[in-house]
Amino acid sequence: MRWSSQRIAFAICSLLLGASHSHAQVANVVLNPGFELPLQEGSWYLNPSLAGNGLVLQSMIGRHGGRRSLRVIPNAGNATTAVGGNFGLSQVLPDVYRNQSLHFGGWMAAEGGTTAVLRVVAVSTTGALYFRELRQPVQTRTPLFFQDVLDIPDDPNLFTVFISCSVLGTSGSAYFDDVFVTTQRPVDWPAATGEPDPGPDLQSFVAVDAAKVIRRIPKEIYGSNIEWIWGGQGIMPPGSEQPDPGLVQLAKESGVSLLRFPAGFFSDFYHWRNGIGPRMGRPLVFAFPAAGTGFSSNDFGTDEALQFASAIGGELLITVNAVTGPVEEAADWIRYVNRDATRVRYWEVGNELYVNLSAFDPALGAVPPKEYAERYLRYAEAMRAADPSIKIGAILDFNYGLTTYRPFPDWAETVLKAAGPQIDFVSVHNAFAPVIGRDVNYPVRTVYSSMLAAPLMVQESLRQLNNVIIRHKGEANSTGIVVSEWGPLFEASPESRFIDHSKTLGSALYTAHVLKVFIEDRRVIAANAFKLVDRLPNGWIGERDGKFVTKAPLLALKMFTRHFGQTAVESSVTSDSYSSRSIGWVDAAPVVPYLESVSSLGDDGKLYVLMINKHFDRNMRANIRVDGFCPSGPARVWTLTGTAIDANTGTTIPEGFVTQASDSYGGRFHEGGPDEVKITESELTAPLSVFDYTLPPHSVVSIVLDGSQEACEEQPADNPSAFETPVYP
Repeated sequence: MRWSSQRIAFAICSLLLGASHSHAQVANVVLNPGFELPLQEGSWYLNPSLAGNGLVLQSMIGRHGGRRSLRVIPNAGNATTAVGGNFGLSQVLPDVYRNQSLHFGGWMAAEGGTTAVLRVVAVSTTGALYFRELRQPVQTRTPLFFQDVLDIPDDPNLFTVFISCSVLGTSGSAYFDDVFVTTQRPVDWPAATGEPDPGPDLQSFVAVDAAKVIRRIPKEIYGSNIEWIWGGQGIMPPGSEQPDPGLVQLAKESGVSLLRFPAGFFSDFYHWRNGIGPRMGRPLVFAFPAAGTGFSSNDFGTDEALQFASAIGGELLITVNAVTGPVEEAADWIRYVNRDATRVRYWEVGNELYVNLSAFDPALGAVPPKEYAERYLRYAEAMRAADPSIKIGAILDFNYGLTTYRPFPDWAETVLKAAGPQIDFVSVHNAFAPVIGRDVNYPVRTVYSSMLAAPLMVQESLRQLNNVIIRHKGEANSTGIVVSEWGPLFEASPESRFIDHSKTLGSALYTAHVLKVFIEDRRVIAANAFKLVDRLPNGWIGERDGKFVTKAPLLALKMFTRHFGQTAVESSVTSDSYSSRSIGWVDAAPVVPYLESVSSLGDDGKLYVLMINKHFDRNMRANIRVDGFCPSGPARVWTLTGTAIDANTGTTIPEGFVTQASDSYGGRFHEGGPDEVKITESELTAPLSVFDYTLPPHSVVSIVLDGSQEACEEQPADNPSAFETPVYP
């Protein structure tokens, strides 16, 4: 994977300091893993069809140990192809390791614009591929250490497993040394099992520069999705003419802003005229058309969605039906909604048309990008004719994760090239995590460690998308990014042990970090969490004892909407870190800082320093330095935390779901209730421009500083009275 320059520098420093990684104690099944023996002696193999795409050598550059490394030099013929198809060497392993986990890794270096790729692949006679890969793009001759795990299924058709050392790029060199594959977990990698890590407080350093403004934070970043089916999933109670007052209060208190309607999958066969007029006379329709069952009324239509948005102080983003609805239907919808004034500014053409959903409805087959671009232009022309003031968005298939399935890898490039001048914003769904896919009895902490690394990959995905937009529309273009679906998402099957884990404190930490990413990315103009309310696991509001209550992710959003400012300013963090293995969509990450920070100035003149401690067990002592702002008087501190990483507010799901996983070390998943996760308020005594604050484990903390936007006079380096650690009751 690729990293920002700050992450890269930190990664290099951390990995070089930790260069004592040793795997001599595990049984390595790779032959000639250090490339000390001649390559021609049969262990490493070059695919003859790729032989013209580069050169492989034994080298004294890029070594970790011994006398030699493997050097892979690509040429112009090296193109990205199928798994295992890039230029390099491969080795068939001695077994297929059915129903086992293979730990693999090694030392890699890269130069000249290349990316070194270490990949393990299991191949089935059915054509199925099971693989994980590690990418090292940092341009350095000093090798860096990476490791991951491939969980091989119990597939009776498996016939081979191989490891490959290959390169992405057409120039430069990639280096490999001391690669390994073993069925034993390396002893120096607790992230593989999620074992507890008690110990002394961790130390970190936070630097805030209030004089360096990033941007005015769009309030639309704090949005969500609402659906038309079944009374808006409970927003409009049966027989009522008003939204549920409890839901209105919870959404309003949480600061939810931009509501996407009719939301996601269900928008692809939603016809808005069915949802207007007298509610009692509206037709019943199939919620899942191809299923032939599951009738839903249309009593939560456009006017009710507008009514709910107004009640909570928000507005709508509408997704028009670009699959089963004609162009004229979309244009007429705009005329209906904005007939007297522009009540809805943002309109999105289609949902995930790049995904094949024909199992739900024959009309929902995947649409190639060129066809979508042509369709988008037709819709956009008619929609602008209906109201020239609106903003129209195109959907892009652009995601993080090396194993994330993308049927059209060139979707974003094709659509922007064909329709770019008519696109006001692009809409992506690239911030779901961890999306497990196949659970092999993962420990809770292992899964959560991976999920909490994912925001780094979301950040990089947005950076890459920004580059694609600039490439097709120019540096000065104003095209925004809307992340119209995102959030903690573990599984979709009722048979999953993790399907209901999107409601936990760990998911709230993920939510907080992703919001930081959105806030600091100038291109992101809006985001819609998926989704606001649902009696099933995806809702950020659920039910407890028959009443609607907020879940932990919505409390994390509230930390930003109620205890954070409106103008983002620069802040940076240096902290202890961990390495995580891949789970589902989330790749392995070599360096994941335990502490994240984002800062802002409020319209009230206050400075807000919000920090996230991802460590499950240890306090985090943060040394905070503030420039461009002089604190005065006591500070208010708002803390979101709970009794365990899997703690939750006790919302329930319908019967029929399997027993959910719980952390083996003090887990509280099954003890959910109102006191398990909550936001508390405290006071910090007279902080200076340099002060310390200790965050409890698994917490989000917002420190609200009074003062003035000017530099303080020289002050002592420490403020002894500020060494305060809140204790969770």
